[in-house]
Amino acid sequence: MRSIIIIFSLVFIVLYGVFFTLDALALQHLTQEDGVIEWFGALCFLAACVLLFRVFYRTKYAFILLLGIACFFAFGEEISWGQRIIGFKTPESIEKINAQKEFNIHNLKWIQHKDTIGMDMKSILNFNRLFIIFWISYCVILPIVFKYGTYARSIILRLKIPVLPIWFGVLFFINEITCKYLDWYLDNKWLQRLGENEVKEAIWGLLILLISIYWTKKKKSMIGCNTPNDL
Repeated sequence: MRSIIIIFSLVFIVLYGVFFTLDALALQHLTQEDGVIEWFGALCFLAACVLLFRVFYRTKYAFILLLGIACFFAFGEEISWGQRIIGFKTPESIEKINAQKEFNIHNLKWIQHKDTIGMDMKSILNFNRLFIIFWISYCVILPIVFKYGTYARSIILRLKIPVLPIWFGVLFFINEITCKYLDWYLDNKWLQRLGENEVKEAIWGLLILLISIYWTKKKKSMIGCNTPNDL
């Protein structure tokens, strides 16, 4: 636990610290498409995918497999499935319906709900919103229900859903609150505001990777040692 907190804290300070130490041009370079921060988040998702598949091989838990597949999908979406690396052109049929004219799903206009890269994304299928629903449900609500609900606990154990310590949910919450604070602090600095979501998504990737590392470090059955007192 201590090592995970230390890693999170160091990366968190470095990534969010750029908003208070760099000028607009340098910040734009870091947070642009295929920039350092985007690639950091993408590689975190890829590394998490590999670790989760290893954990699935050991435990055979379907939830772990699904999360691993989701991480691979997140990695592919972050880099537009290698479009800018390979250099292939976006098919015309996709270009017409993609807000950024890229080869990916999360920027489709009916998901973003806007024709441009707007900040006011209202669609319920917006990936940002779906991920927030995921971490609140899995990292906050599930541990609380597992700890205090006897009947719910038996269902969770029967479904073989590994339950995390609630402090993972606290780390996600800190990331979300910090990003919202930057919304307010950088209200008049449009270039900086353009990069804050990239940092938040990179921290998401880091947290999923840390969760994967947490599971790989467990020597006992993940379900077996998840008792209410562990949370």
